[in-house]
Amino acid sequence: MKRKKRSQTHGKIVTLIRLNKHESELSLAERRKLLKKQRAEIIDYLGVGSHMHMKKKHYVELHHSNPYKMPEFEKAIRHAIRNKADIVLNRIGTRMKNLKFIDLVYDASENHSVKFYVCYQSVRAIDASVLVAISNEHRAEVSRNTKYALAKLKRKGVKLGSKDINKLTEHAVKSHTDKRLEFAVKMRPVVEEIQQYGATTLSEIAKALNMREIETRYNPEKSSWHASTVSNLLKSIEEIKENKKFS
Repeated sequence: MKRKKRSQTHGKIVTLIRLNKHESELSLAERRKLLKKQRAEIIDYLGVGSHMHMKKKHYVELHHSNPYKMPEFEKAIRHAIRNKADIVLNRIGTRMKNLKFIDLVYDASENHSVKFYVCYQSVRAIDASVLVAISNEHRAEVSRNTKYALAKLKRKGVKLGSKDINKLTEHAVKSHTDKRLEFAVKMRPVVEEIQQYGATTLSEIAKALNMREIETRYNPEKSSWHASTVSNLLKSIEEIKENKKFS
């Protein structure tokens, strides 16, 4: 298939190269080589010679297990809005059905006049309204498939759901509370020691916990302490002081 290229010269360009899982796991040297190649393809797509006069800003989005986590794409959009630039993507792939991606593109296109292009896909900018239509059809298809699958299970006599939802909810809440208070018991002496050294505000305590590399309760390998998480922890510590079970 013939590659489609832009013939119009752009004044300002923001490029976003999104790497898939395999590409994100490449060595640093291999990844640099890949990025160099993909940037060259974007320049080729924009038109021969046009890159000599363009102001460019590059962003790279590594693969993430959470499909709705796209910090570099959000940065690219903010930069494009501030500088009245166009955005060129190296690929779109499954993000054509990603609700957050569609929402970001639609908002930037309709409210800030940012144009989005996909390398070699089309000479024209992405039509955000088409993305919305595709998304709506995708959701409708998922809904139809879910209803069909549930009806099929029902015909087979499979009982769905729980009769005693209140009991299950009560058990889940109790389990969550117990784990939260157990974590507070473990953290109490650490927080009290930090406070003795003069840290009084939530931000100061959070900074001290991060400097000590103390893990948070949720997603310990990736998350860090903030004023809000410290506030919740202090509330739990006050709760255990009044709870004989954890005293």
